Amino acid sequence: MPGDDAFSGTAFASMGYHPGIMNHTTNSKPTIYVVDDDADDRELLTEAFQQVTDRHHLKAISNGKTLIDLLSGKTDAELPCLIVLDYNMPELNGMDVLKYLQNSVRYRRIPKVIYTTSNSWVEQSEFMALGANEFLTKAVNFKGILDSVKTMLGHCDNEVRETA
Repeated sequence: MPGDDAFSGTAFASMGYHPGIMNHTTNSKPTIYVVDDDADDRELLTEAFQQVTDRHHLKAISNGKTLIDLLSGKTDAELPCLIVLDYNMPELNGMDVLKYLQNSVRYRRIPKVIYTTSNSWVEQSEFMALGANEFLTKAVNFKGILDSVKTMLGHCDNEVRETA
């Protein structure tokens, strides 16, 4: 995926989206970060998000370290409305990233969904205790992925941001 940016196609440019340019007007779309080391899973989630909504900007990220670096360079107003995290990733796995995010007052309010191949109740309990808002097992078909995306969007759409 070029530049890990899910919406870099010309079709999205015609809708007013331009890669690398943040729209700071009242019409700016909330951003969702999808963090997964598997390019196929990022692509499937991207396609599902595109089918379900056009009200959000999606940023696909290949690992937890890149996520943390990206977040540290954002203003509070530029923070995502949702972070979707895979569990099994190199460098920093989803659990490590979640711990980091929950230890920061700045990132604690961002809803976090764990989207993983694991269906372990023990892992689910650990993630929820660390502040995950949802633990979803990766679906085996596209309809299931669409259903998961709808669940994820509920966390983003319900988020209430403090305004300065």
